[in-house]
Amino acid sequence: MNKYEQIRKLLYKFEKYGVEVTENGTILIGHPDYLPEHWRLVMIFQKLETEEIDILENECGTSIPHSYKNFLTNFSNGLDFINDTL
Repeated sequence: MNKYEQIRKLLYKFEKYGVEVTENGTILIGHPDYLPEHWRLVMIFQKLETEEIDILENECGTSIPHSYKNFLTNFSNGLDFINDTL
């Protein structure tokens, strides 16, 4: 199991409360009844395309490390999760 699969497995432990995928590819996991409608226990934001990273690097005037580019293009461009997930 690779590192991204390990992370995904931990984040998906809340799938019993539902999983949704938005139009842009963001994955929303876990909406127990006690949460407000727009809240989720986990959000895995959509991956970035290489072209989007190129634009970001150009606009910021810097280069993004290869390992972080790998994360952005192969897993997510950000995570939002409750404290005890990882």
